[in-house]
Amino acid sequence: MTTEAQKHAIQKYLAKLTTLTLRLPPDEVERMKAHADRNGVSLRQYIRQTMAAQMDREDKAE
Repeated sequence: MTTEAQKHAIQKYLAKLTTLTLRLPPDEVERMKAHADRNGVSLRQYIRQTMAAQMDREDKAE
């Protein structure tokens, strides 16, 4: 059971973050999950790493 203090700490932590919702076709999600699994990371981490790498490449090209 989650205590009130834990609930408060979770809310405080989440208040610092932004939630982003993606709506994707199921086959695309499965393909992404497969790539993430092959790289030993969660889908969330795979998306973040992939986006960061793309942004770094674009920043260097400027």
